[in-house]
Amino acid sequence: MDYAGLFPPAGLDMAATVANYERYLRDDYAWMLGRLVVTVARLDEFTDIAGGMEGVETWRLSAVVGEDHPGDLARIEAFNRAGGAAIDMVELRVSAAGDVADVAEGIGGAATKVFVEIPVDDDPREFVRAIAASRLRAKIRTGGVTPDAFPSADQVAQFIRTCYSAGVAFKATAGLHHPLRGEHDLTYESDSPRTVTHGFLNVFLAAAFCYNGMGAVDARRML
Repeated sequence: MDYAGLFPPAGLDMAATVANYERYLRDDYAWMLGRLVVTVARLDEFTDIAGGMEGVETWRLSAVVGEDHPGDLARIEAFNRAGGAAIDMVELRVSAAGDVADVAEGIGGAATKVFVEIPVDDDPREFVRAIAASRLRAKIRTGGVTPDAFPSADQVAQFIRTCYSAGVAFKATAGLHHPLRGEHDLTYESDSPRTVTHGFLNVFLAAAFCYNGMGAVDARRML
């Protein structure tokens, strides 16, 4: 599980995020802690705060790319050449399946793992086929801070099964703040909107069971 304290609903500043991640790395549950997620636009801020910390050279980061794919990828390569923490995962978004090949061509040596966020409102098969052909990985947004940001269980199940069928690894992001599916507040505000959110155990187990042959109906039921 990657740590994304910079992003909603936590929305912490960089200093608090770095301090939390450093503490979590020493925690009893550090075995399940993945990368620290940072936007490319804030890499300089990360370096200013974490650059001199003991052990930071062992940290692994996932960098979220903005609209300027080529510029951000160049910044990632420069960051890695500078030493210190290493970016070995990149996350970016595409709106058309035809963009995936361009992304793959432009990655170069920016990272070893690239996750391409795709829309799941409609059939994701064209996107996933393009991701498989480019030997990248897929990413699904499973929530947000408003109810309309949450895809349905059918949409999540279809995404998981499509990735499995194409041999594509995937990452799920946003909204997975509770282990089991249920109705929850979406922010920490007193007047926060509420909705039914996906549980991270539901998603994890659905993926594991789909990998072992579970069908579409049961995948939706598990989610």
